[in-house]
Amino acid sequence: MRVPTYRSQSKMTSKTGAINFSVQANPGALSAGSRAMSSFGDLGMKLSLDYLEKQLKMERAADINKRENEIRSKASSLIREAQTKNFTTTEQANAYFNREWLKISLKANSKITDNVIRSNVTEKLGDLRLIALNDFNKVSRLKIIDHGTAQAIKKEKL
Repeated sequence: MRVPTYRSQSKMTSKTGAINFSVQANPGALSAGSRAMSSFGDLGMKLSLDYLEKQLKMERAADINKRENEIRSKASSLIREAQTKNFTTTEQANAYFNREWLKISLKANSKITDNVIRSNVTEKLGDLRLIALNDFNKVSRLKIIDHGTAQAIKKEKL
């Protein structure tokens, strides 16, 4: 069986304005859907990464604050303990402070897996150590002076 084919009945000329019709695909139009999907995916990725970054910052800040509060609490306890101890020399008081501060710093740095948190906690430990040492020395020096005065009074009585 033959399939009929269509042939134009008139010739195309420039006067009639006729042009050849053909099917052409515009590559830009064909890829519009893919570009839209890619753009949507990029936006979703950007939003999720921004959220993850904010969440990580908040978790780090919370962990650092928690550890800093623990350090401050232990440092305050250490200073209060200095009021109950009877130090006779500065070396004895400093040795006691260093032993106790080592325990505090080991506890503060325990179970840290994030290097950003570790560096922040180490920095805070250094700052808080200086503050605590200053306050501890004030209290311990008074104890040492009291001990020296008591020894001098005992010697005078003898």
